[in-house]
Amino acid sequence: MNQGMMNMHGGQMPMPMQQPRPTPNGMSQMPHGQSESDRYRAEIMSVFTGDKFGGANEQQKKQLVGTAIFRHVTTLVTPEYSPKITGMIIDLPLADLNYSVSTYETLCLKVKSAVTLLVDTGNMT
Repeated sequence: MNQGMMNMHGGQMPMPMQQPRPTPNGMSQMPHGQSESDRYRAEIMSVFTGDKFGGANEQQKKQLVGTAIFRHVTTLVTPEYSPKITGMIIDLPLADLNYSVSTYETLCLKVKSAVTLLVDTGNMT
């Protein structure tokens, strides 16, 4: 079951399906004890430093990044919108894309911006 919260236009905004557990120090941790941010950072850095990425053209690099972030985008929005939002993110110029997905926090901000744009343009309810 997906949870939602009201956005400023009165519609529901898609919310994460799996909530991180708070820890005593205020950092969120996922069930395996490593924060989502740390796990994401390790995963995306392995994409950026991998042999496939180094030898790829721009479109292939975007595809590799899209594949890596898709699972994370799906945890932030409903599965119905995760392909569209992932596509919006990988359509960014490569330098902006690399920055936007370099940390879990910047990915979350970019997803939030994409959701806002879709809601504001009537493409997401």
